[in-house]
Amino acid sequence: MGVTLAKQQTTFRDYVRMGLVFTGAFAQVIMGAIPNIMGWKFNVGMRSREVQTLAVPATYAFAIWSVLFLGCIVFAIVQLLYPYQRDKTLRTVGWLAAIAFWGNTLWEWYVPFNSFGLGSLALIFIIFIALISAMFVLQDQKDRRPLFIPLKMLCGWISVATFVNISVTANFLSFNPFGLSPHMQALIIIVTAGIVTLAVAVYFKSAYYNFPTLWGLVAIYVININRQETQLAYWALTLGIVGFLVALAGQIQRRRTSLRV
Repeated sequence: MGVTLAKQQTTFRDYVRMGLVFTGAFAQVIMGAIPNIMGWKFNVGMRSREVQTLAVPATYAFAIWSVLFLGCIVFAIVQLLYPYQRDKTLRTVGWLAAIAFWGNTLWEWYVPFNSFGLGSLALIFIIFIALISAMFVLQDQKDRRPLFIPLKMLCGWISVATFVNISVTANFLSFNPFGLSPHMQALIIIVTAGIVTLAVAVYFKSAYYNFPTLWGLVAIYVININRQETQLAYWALTLGIVGFLVALAGQIQRRRTSLRV
C-alpha cells in the first residue's frame, strides 16, 4: 500500500502531530538516560529490583529497548518527509504514536520517584491502549507498510510490560486479597499474558507484534528455569512460541493471498 493522501495541503494540525511524534521519540530515549546522567537516587532498574516477582523477565530482556527506541526514531523521522505529511493513516496513527511516546517518557520520569504504584500502572495502560488502538486502525485500513513495524513491535513489548507492571504493582501495594502464593500469582499473570498475545496473534497476524512478546516470555522462561520454577518457565516458553508461530503463519498466509489477488 502506498502513501494515502487525505488532503492536498499540510495543515497546522499535521505539523503539531508530526512535532509531537518527533520530539516524543527522542524524549523517551533521553528520559531513560537522565536518572544515570543526573545521578538520581533511583532509576527504573533499581525500582524494579525492589519489587521483583516471578513474572519479571531476566534482565537481559530489557536490551530490546535499544531496538525499539531506534525503530521509533526512524518512524518519527520518516513521518516528517513531505510525502507522508498528509498521509491519511498517519493522521490517526500519528496521534496515537505521540501519546505512546510521551506516555513512555512520563512513565520513565515517574517510576524513579514513585516506584511501581497505581500511577505507573495507569501510565502503562495508557501507552498500551494507544498502541493497540493504532494496531486496530492499521488492521481496519489494511495498511501493512514497513513504516509501521516499529509501532507494532513496541506494542508487542508493551503488552508483556503491562502484565509485568500489574504483577509488580500488586507486590508494591501488598495487594493479595485471595492469599495466593507468589508462584500462583506469577502463573496467573504469565498464562493471562500468553493467552492475550495468542489472541492478538490470531486477530492481527503480525509476527512483528509477537516477536517482542516471544522475547519477553522467553526471558521469563530463562529466569524461572534458573530459579527451578519449571512450571512457570514452560508455560511462558510454550505460550510465547505458540503465539509467535501462529502470528507468523497468519502473516505468511495473508501475504500469499494478497499476491494472488
